[in-house]
Amino acid sequence: MSSALEALGRHKEAYEAWVSASSACDPSPALSKQLEEAKERWLKKVRDVDVENSADFLNRYAILPDPRERLSTLAHFWNESSTQERLSIVVRFGNMISGPSGPPSRLSELTTENMASLPMENYFDLPITRITKWVAFYRGLDEESKAALCEGMWMKLSPHEQNAVVNDLSMFIIQ
Repeated sequence: MSSALEALGRHKEAYEAWVSASSACDPSPALSKQLEEAKERWLKKVRDVDVENSADFLNRYAILPDPRERLSTLAHFWNESSTQERLSIVVRFGNMISGPSGPPSRLSELTTENMASLPMENYFDLPITRITKWVAFYRGLDEESKAALCEGMWMKLSPHEQNAVVNDLSMFIIQ
């Protein structure tokens, strides 16, 4: 069953209303079913609606059910970044994952020359054309905002997915 908000084309708001209802009400199978159905309907539209801001994007990114889609989106954003922006992202990731011991010494040796594009062969079935609205939003951000968004994306990844990102960066960038 779709809602009045969905009938008005406001799928994001409809999903958010079900999320609010589920957190405000006692759990019930009917409410869980409505929430899941609203999420499925929003997922069908999530890539086709303009992104309002970074928080809006990260909320969409967080509900993607496919880890490969999350990883490919991050890789597409990386490839859309300038070498200077990539360096900012790598430094931010290095600082996040290093903990109290500090970033690895190799991190300070990196330059924009090390910041190559990532190969996308593993994501041949997830082309950038699937996320054109997301890419348009990303391209409109400044360097600091891009790095902050990538950090937010990192935080939405599972530990397994984070490990895949570290391995890719180690293999293709940090070497």
